[in-house]
Amino acid sequence: MSKVIVIDDDPMFRRLAQMILKKREIEVCDADNAEDGISLIRQEKPDAVFLDVAMPGTNGLEALEQIRKDPELAGTKVFFLTGAEEETVKQKAAALGAAGFISKPFTADMLYHALELG
Repeated sequence: MSKVIVIDDDPMFRRLAQMILKKREIEVCDADNAEDGISLIRQEKPDAVFLDVAMPGTNGLEALEQIRKDPELAGTKVFFLTGAEEETVKQKAAALGAAGFISKPFTADMLYHALELG
């Protein structure tokens, strides 16, 4: 992995993910909402995206649906990084083609493992 985008409305989780990923010399960009995040994906062409589910405006599931419908972005690896534990959320994420589901609070190993498997 060389470039990852973190999309989360919580600045603490964005900073934590950035610090963790930069330790492995991974370039990290971030956005605090889905709309800006999708634009960033289009601009940066990342190797993977960590996307929060619960955000104001467009939520993560809606964002992933938009990503999958866009031929330019459809192949993007998207991992959900979220505190949402509902089984229906996980099922919908899987149905939309999420590469994985990481629960908050997360550890460095959880992020690294997701990128290795994704």
